[in-house]
Amino acid sequence: MVPEAGEPCGHARPGAVTRAERPPTKDTFVQGLIEKLTSQADITEEQAKKAIDVIVGVIDDRLPDALANPVIEALKGNDDAASKLEAAAEGALGKLGGMFGK
Repeated sequence: MVPEAGEPCGHARPGAVTRAERPPTKDTFVQGLIEKLTSQADITEEQAKKAIDVIVGVIDDRLPDALANPVIEALKGNDDAASKLEAAAEGALGKLGGMFGK
């Protein structure tokens, strides 16, 4: 089940900021990814941006367009694409869980 706006996802950490609490900016997804890369991988912001470019290239080369395009749009900063991708993934996980009685 996909949570309503403002509700935490089932995998959210306690105290995590929900999507509704985030400031509405076009690049929220990408900026969050850059921040995670810089803090967790101990790299500069420029290196994080280059890493994202490499990942986009690999996804574009290896995934079918139907899968690659929404992922690439999300990684380019399209928050609408990121939201749709997240909802689709959560829906798919819910269906899989239902298949296995969870």
